[in-house]
Amino acid sequence: MKEKTSAPESIRRATLIFMNTKDLQASYLSASIDPHIEVIDLHNTHSVSSALDLLETELYNIAQKTDARYCRVIHGIGEGILKREVLLYVKKHPLVVDAKVDDHGGSTIVLF
Repeated sequence: MKEKTSAPESIRRATLIFMNTKDLQASYLSASIDPHIEVIDLHNTHSVSSALDLLETELYNIAQKTDARYCRVIHGIGEGILKREVLLYVKKHPLVVDAKVDDHGGSTIVLF
């Protein structure tokens, strides 16, 4: 039986299929060197719950009110709890095409 997916999930999958590996790599490279990248700073929030609430608000603000194609979410390194939760959250978000933790591990690049 075929798995039923929501419209945003099917759109995200179609976008990932359309974007080949080189397109994704180019987008991540652009984001990593962009000095004007939109930033969501979560590492000073008091709880994972409040961080995810802020993340939700800011993702919509950036994706729908600007022409940005990506942003950086700063979660810090610490014990990795916030990093894990942020990555799980954005991977399921309807506005997000893809996301990956940056090389230094203290932030995640999110592609719209």
